Amino acid sequence: MFHYWIGLRINHVKEGKLIAADCVNRPPEFMLAKKLLSQKRTLDPSRMADATIEVKQLMSELTSSG
Repeated sequence: MFHYWIGLRINHVKEGKLIAADCVNRPPEFMLAKKLLSQKRTLDPSRMADATIEVKQLMSELTSSG
């Protein structure tokens, strides 16, 4: 039997700001969350939740906005 695991990401948002993230088998999303949390930065939570937006795009928005 073959099991295919895609991964899981849960963003914990309070008052529009990321306060924690759970990432399983999703290294790019983990690095984005780590950067946001360590720099006390924020992105629009709806954009972070949109699976059609590449993590690279979110990272570049974060870099260009600060």
